[in-house]
Amino acid sequence: MKKLLFSLSLLGLAGAAGTACAADLAVAPAPRAAPVGVVFPPVVAQLGPATTYSSIVCENYAKLPDGAWKALNPTEFGLGYVMHIVPPVLPIKSGGFIYNNIDLYSQLETQCGGTLVRARY
Repeated sequence: MKKLLFSLSLLGLAGAAGTACAADLAVAPAPRAAPVGVVFPPVVAQLGPATTYSSIVCENYAKLPDGAWKALNPTEFGLGYVMHIVPPVLPIKSGGFIYNNIDLYSQLETQCGGTLVRARY
């Protein structure tokens, strides 16, 4: 008798678990579209995270006409906790070189006086 009651209680739990799983698998509603006539301003640029703990020497970098940065002198530098970083030979663009979650392009823009306008949300 105890085995029968135990088996029935397990079946009851399995049924409850089955209904919970079915609810979890329900289809999410479709996202709503933006209201008609609403115009969002264009984003000029979105800079990544930067740090105040940097040993970059700005004289070792030059900004190219297309907005990218170029390393003129391959002197090692540090960003945050990452030390002894050798500057890349390729042009430095946004999101191209990330060290310890710090974007090198954004760091150069912030630290070396870039003229890029930050996006506002």
